[in-house]
Amino acid sequence: MRKVAEMDQIRKTRGEAFKSNKFTANANILQQFLPVLDELTNLDSRFEGNEAAKSYSALRGSFSSALTSLGAAEFTAEVGGVYDVRRHESVREEYSDDIAEGAVLEPVAMGMEIEGNVMRRAQVAVSLGSEAEA
Repeated sequence: MRKVAEMDQIRKTRGEAFKSNKFTANANILQQFLPVLDELTNLDSRFEGNEAAKSYSALRGSFSSALTSLGAAEFTAEVGGVYDVRRHESVREEYSDDIAEGAVLEPVAMGMEIEGNVMRRAQVAVSLGSEAEA
């Protein structure tokens, strides 16, 4: 009976190690392709409205779908939401009478996560609060 329990524990441990290895492999692949996704996004926005450049938009959509199939997901910050250093990167700070100090003033660029683990933080503008109170 003890041997059966030991074999069952070994099987469970191997299964968990396989899942961990698969996650690590997917995360490494995602990291390698993030610059490609960035370039496609930049090309798409730079040539927006250009008939010949519509292929950039289609290619970006296909590429994004492929990353989603690996478990990746884009995320952004909510205006007025709490600035979370684990999920957000502050790229600028501005005064605002409408948004509290330390809150997200504006999302700037999407972040990327895989299975809830942040691979790239979303870029945001952060409020300094009211200029009158500064």
